[in-house]
Amino acid sequence: MGNMIFIAFLSIVLWSLIWIQGEYSTFKIESEAIRVEHFESQQKMLKTEVTDLVKYIRNMRAQAEQELKLTIKERVYQAHQIALNIYQQNIESKSHDEIKKMIKDALRPVRFDGGRCYYFAVSMDGIEVLYPVNPELEGKNLIDLQDSKGRFVIQNEIKIIKESGEGFVRSYWIKPDKNPGVQFPQITFIKHFKPLNWYFGTGDYLDDFEKQIKKELLNSVVTLRFGREGYFFGSTFKGEPLFSNGKITRGTGSVWDLTDPNGVKIIQEQRKTVENPQGGFIHYSWNKLNRSTPSPKVSFVQGIPGWEWMIGGGVYLDTIEKTISKNRAALTIGIKKKVVRSILILAVIMCLIYLWSRRISNQIQKSIKTFSLFLKKASVDSITINPNDIQLKEFREIAVLTNKMLKDRKQAEKALQESENRLNTLMNATADVVFLAEPDGTFLAVNNALAESLRMEKEELVGRKMSEFVSKETAEKREAVLEKILDDKKSFHGEYEHAGKYFEYSVYPIFDDNGNIKQAGVFSRDITHEIRMEEKLRQVQKMEAIGTLAGGIAHDFNNILFPVIGYTEMLLNDVSEESHFHTSLTHIYTAAMRATELVKQILTFSRQEKSELKLMKIQYVVKEVLKLIRSTIPATIEIKQNIYADCGAVKADPTQIHQIIMNLMTNAYHAMEETGGEMTITLREIQVDGYDLVTPDMEPGSYVCLTVTDTGIGMDKVIIEKIFDPFFTTKEQGKGTGMGLSTVHGIVKSMGGVVQVYSEPGKGSNFHVYFPVEKSSFKELKTRNKEIIQGGAEKILLVDDEEAIVTMEREMLEQLGYQVTSRTSSIEALKAFRAKPDKFDLVITDMAMPNMPGDKLAVELTRIRPDIPILLCTGFSETMSEEKAASLGIKGFLFKPIVMKDLAQKIREVLDEN
Repeated sequence: MGNMIFIAFLSIVLWSLIWIQGEYSTFKIESEAIRVEHFESQQKMLKTEVTDLVKYIRNMRAQAEQELKLTIKERVYQAHQIALNIYQQNIESKSHDEIKKMIKDALRPVRFDGGRCYYFAVSMDGIEVLYPVNPELEGKNLIDLQDSKGRFVIQNEIKIIKESGEGFVRSYWIKPDKNPGVQFPQITFIKHFKPLNWYFGTGDYLDDFEKQIKKELLNSVVTLRFGREGYFFGSTFKGEPLFSNGKITRGTGSVWDLTDPNGVKIIQEQRKTVENPQGGFIHYSWNKLNRSTPSPKVSFVQGIPGWEWMIGGGVYLDTIEKTISKNRAALTIGIKKKVVRSILILAVIMCLIYLWSRRISNQIQKSIKTFSLFLKKASVDSITINPNDIQLKEFREIAVLTNKMLKDRKQAEKALQESENRLNTLMNATADVVFLAEPDGTFLAVNNALAESLRMEKEELVGRKMSEFVSKETAEKREAVLEKILDDKKSFHGEYEHAGKYFEYSVYPIFDDNGNIKQAGVFSRDITHEIRMEEKLRQVQKMEAIGTLAGGIAHDFNNILFPVIGYTEMLLNDVSEESHFHTSLTHIYTAAMRATELVKQILTFSRQEKSELKLMKIQYVVKEVLKLIRSTIPATIEIKQNIYADCGAVKADPTQIHQIIMNLMTNAYHAMEETGGEMTITLREIQVDGYDLVTPDMEPGSYVCLTVTDTGIGMDKVIIEKIFDPFFTTKEQGKGTGMGLSTVHGIVKSMGGVVQVYSEPGKGSNFHVYFPVEKSSFKELKTRNKEIIQGGAEKILLVDDEEAIVTMEREMLEQLGYQVTSRTSSIEALKAFRAKPDKFDLVITDMAMPNMPGDKLAVELTRIRPDIPILLCTGFSETMSEEKAASLGIKGFLFKPIVMKDLAQKIREVLDEN
């Protein structure tokens, strides 16, 4: 043991001597290299420090200018908002001139920055509207106004407003209280005020704000230091001092001729150096602080041309020798300390090694003689202890118990792992959200679906509370569910809506032995698709029911219209065009024909078919609706119209346009029914460009804009968002179905147009409908000319279950010269035909009749006489078409109501072909 310690001690001593010699040799080599590297490092440091300081000054200057811009911009936005509020609050009650005066009176006294800044306003044609400091210029056209550098200021401002609506303008002006030969830069912000076609603005001189910035920057950089002795200094391009060595020297006199002992003009050399934008180094000698002997020095200088500043920093080069001497002394002292410390540590270690070795040796000898050998063979988990290898009984029993414990633990861990794997497999196999949580909402286990929905890893969720990921309202509902489970002692099932989706969930509690909830299993499933499918199914069923109802209405309404049109046509043929009755009959005929178009639209709606579009001018329909609706609206509501005759043509269904106008005007009437008011209908053609689009999907171009304005009760935002939904209505029962505005929206959208609504509670509503103008040529619709209708002398059997229709048709046919036998029963008509089948040249029968419909009657008639021509008429039929009628031997097919011309033409076609 003693020999080993001695050899270790001797080895450490020899190694220490070699190490000391190597340290001194390395120091000599490194000292030479330090002298070279020191100069380069000092230059690099100087350049970095000065460059960073210059960059800082420039950034602060730019940031201050940006803050000034933001301040000016915010002021103009405030002026714009003040003007807009005044305009909106008074547009309905005051004239434009009164509103203009109110806006100018509100902005004229406003001042900023000690009274030197103010608001001004200019119209888009160059007229000075508001100029508080020179009110005598207000009302004058300053479009040719130039700044001190000859720039056309007003023209440039108007150009910016037209291009961008707002922006900054730079100009140069002579200050009233300054030298007239000096021009001062000014920055101004302007913003367009569309309601009056003005623009507002304000500004400030840059030199006023730069003085403050320069002062703040000098105060912040004057105390900056770098390295051991480095400091910054600064002066102007003309040699005026700014700061040096922690003191502001601005205003202390020129240092342009400052010279070092070797004759170097320091400031003048700096001025030459900063001609390079990147700056440069200068070398000279200067006295250190508290020393009279000059020392060599190197400085780096860089310029700021915008302010004509030179910023620099310098270091003395003789400090390196002191550093080397100090390093040598420090090295010597350090080596001595390390030697002494090493000796002491070595002595302590030797003692500790000796004591520790003796103790360990005794312990090992005792342990080896007993049972430690057997214990070393046993592994913690995988290797069991063989009791037969242990001689002592006590340790043999311990070995048996240890083996049993290891076996039981392995089996329990295996069973637990298998159970956990099965649970994880089941939880992650479903797309539904599944998790296990404590009563306070802490996640114990989660599946992939929950982790993916929260965009987190499962490991991140376990241990966190559910309240971190749900709203306060949802957390309160969770507490209510938990209380119900505690009361009922059973699972809970429910549904909820979140972010436009629907979910159903189930909570299964797990109770401890005391009946308290220990854990809870939660299952949540997205049922949005099922809900949406149910809603769609109900909507389809609703539309099918409406379609069926529409068909029945169309049939009955056509039967009502048929006599009206028929008798009107016959009267028109009998009455002279010069008679005043002719005009009234023409109006009746036109209205009845429009009613037939409405019926066709009902049929189109019920069949989900598109209407036939044609070129038309909307103004004629608007005037017609105004005449029609004036008689139905009480005198307490005043109707104003502003219809421009030069509006272009649009491609539309006239009946649909009629329906749009009627719906909008009826809604406006209902909004003012109780209080009265004013309804204004405006129709004009406008040009919409990319800047004025109502919606993003609206195409630029020409539009006919229909505006219906009322002064009624108005609507809030919640109602406005729902007014185009089918079956949504705010009217009392009997005044609305909820289909009016949804139909308007659907028609306008199918035409490529847009509907825009603006309304506020108590302030009425504005509906703007934009119809795209067709670029193709438009031909005016010709008035109905009296046509020559061809009749005949054949014998006709006329069958219809409506007495009024039979009477009217018989008179119409007899007026055409035909011999008519009429029946109001299909059974009686069949008897009459069977009695004398050769008596008739043609049979005209209705489709929908009791006992025997028209198609069945046609089959029976053709069985009696296969060559008999049959003309089938119907108001509406889903089961009958021209193709099917032809397959039954029916020669002609007409939809009610039938005008005389069509009926006469179809009769001649059928008879002449037979």
